[in-house]
Amino acid sequence: MKKIYLCLIVILLTLQSFSQDFKYSGPMNESVFNKMTAFEKILYVDCLKELDVENDSIVWISEKTLNKIQSRKNYYFSIQVSTDNVTEMKDKKVVSGRHRLPVSEYMISINRKKNLSEISVTVYY
Repeated sequence: MKKIYLCLIVILLTLQSFSQDFKYSGPMNESVFNKMTAFEKILYVDCLKELDVENDSIVWISEKTLNKIQSRKNYYFSIQVSTDNVTEMKDKKVVSGRHRLPVSEYMISINRKKNLSEISVTVYY
């Protein structure tokens, strides 16, 4: 009986954390990773596979690059891979920019609202 109660508590905690809205764009860090649900982490790994990059080799976006792209969307060349927990389809967008970075930088975007989570990983190069 205790096991059943424990299972129900774990399920409720998982549902509660999933139902909390969460929006983020920037470099991946431990705090952001810990806020992701287990399924969002799977979607994140799927995006990395689509971009053919290993998590350990990623250079996350710098503040300088982030400021440039916030003021001008197509400042750098980029490739964005997005997926969500409903369709699980990967959408890939290639954007031609005006400038190139010496080293590719990556940015993650998470948009969780109610029962929908969308994960995007963008590489600026």
